[in-house]
Amino acid sequence: MTEGIIETGIDPNKITMVSNLSDLNLFDLEKNYVNEQRVWLKEFQLENKFFLLHLGAMGEANGLDYLVEAAKILKEKKQEDIKIVIGGDGKSKPRLEEYCAKHELTNVIFLGHVPRSDVPMITSFANITMTCFKPIPILATNSPNKFFDSMAAGKPIIVNSNGWTKDIVENYGIGYYVNPEKPQDLADLLINLETERELLAELQPRIRQIAEEHYSAEKLANKVEQILVGSLERSK
Repeated sequence: MTEGIIETGIDPNKITMVSNLSDLNLFDLEKNYVNEQRVWLKEFQLENKFFLLHLGAMGEANGLDYLVEAAKILKEKKQEDIKIVIGGDGKSKPRLEEYCAKHELTNVIFLGHVPRSDVPMITSFANITMTCFKPIPILATNSPNKFFDSMAAGKPIIVNSNGWTKDIVENYGIGYYVNPEKPQDLADLLINLETERELLAELQPRIRQIAEEHYSAEKLANKVEQILVGSLERSK
């Protein structure tokens, strides 16, 4: 976004970029969801299962066909303990449900609309999360809320967008990149990670620390305040 503004001729010294933020107060890692977890996992038949979670919009830009195609590959490989859980709503949902019904993909679970207040609880149950988009260049520049929610929750993240979110997960070692045109890559990765549940769980403190250091809502709000105050003072 910064580069786009500079290209219009604006002086770079007049531009400050403040990233998207992680709501660290909403995602309280000290909160105990043991009772809710037991009920929720039983409701969706996820006890002792390894599951990937995608929470958010289900629009065309999200390219969630990628997830159900990976689920089909997992079914063909008889990887019954690996599930893909999709929460949210949008234009793509009926088509995705139809695809899963046609191919009898019982390894895909649609949660429907998830209230914001339930996002921390459900995210805490996941082994790993996914930030998914179609392989369209402009989408590599986006700043998805689900990505920063996962960081606040201390959850490792799989991305399939070859942009700055890929740089974050790879540079900090908090997730994985998969080719957006090869659902086989996602299926293979999940098969490998299914045996690494403890390793993924151990990443939580480091992921949370990165969110606290770089994407804290409070710190970034203070930065915005400083920018506005500085601009006001310079205008006097």
